[in-house]
Amino acid sequence: MPQKRNPGPLEVVRAKASLAQGILTSLISIGKASMVGYNKDSQWTKYLIMDMISECAPAVPMVREIVELLEINQSAMETQARKGFIGATHLLESILKHSHLPFRQGKVLVEKAVRFAEEKGRPEIRVADLSRAMGEMGLKVRFKARDIADWQDPLRAVEDGRAVGGPAPSATQKCISLLMKRLKDYRTWCRDQSLRIRHSKKEIESIERSLGIKS
Repeated sequence: MPQKRNPGPLEVVRAKASLAQGILTSLISIGKASMVGYNKDSQWTKYLIMDMISECAPAVPMVREIVELLEINQSAMETQARKGFIGATHLLESILKHSHLPFRQGKVLVEKAVRFAEEKGRPEIRVADLSRAMGEMGLKVRFKARDIADWQDPLRAVEDGRAVGGPAPSATQKCISLLMKRLKDYRTWCRDQSLRIRHSKKEIESIERSLGIKS
C-alpha cells in the first residue's frame, strides 16, 4: 500500500531464511534413501550447501551489526508509529473481520481512504475518508468513528498480533522462551560432542602407542 516504508535489508534477510529452509528440505530429500556407504547422488549436496553459504553468509554480520548498533527510543517510536498511515494495514484487517468485504475490495477501499486523508493533510484515516471511498466504489458498510480510530492505534495493532511469531508481548515472550531452550539444548549438544571428540582422540593415541606409532 502507498503508506508503507519497509526496511529493505531486513526483508531480504527474511527471504534468505526461507531460501535456507528450502535448501535444508532438499538436503534431507537427497539423503532419505541413501544406502550404506557412498552414494553418487550425495555429491549434489555440495552444490546446495555452497549455494546456501554464498547466499546467506552476508546476512549474518549484517544482522549482528544491526542488533549491536540498535538504540530503542520508545517515545520516538510511538510518535512515528502514529504517522504515515502505519495503522492502515491493521485497519484493513479489522474492516475485513467486521464486514463481508472480500480482501481485494477492502484493500482498494483503504488505499482510496489513505489518498483522501493525505489530501486533507491528516496522518490517519477517518470515517469521512472511508465514506467517500465507499461512495466511489458503490459500497455500503457502516463504521463507528471510535472503531476506525481504535483500529489504527499502533498499540492495538501490536497487541492483536498474538499469532506465533507475532509482535504481541505474550507471543514475543513465547518466542524468547523457545529460543532460550533451543540455545540451551545446542550448548549441551556442543559440550557432549566436544567430550566425545576428546575421548576419541585419547583412544586413538592409546592405540598408536600400543602399536608403536609416534604421533
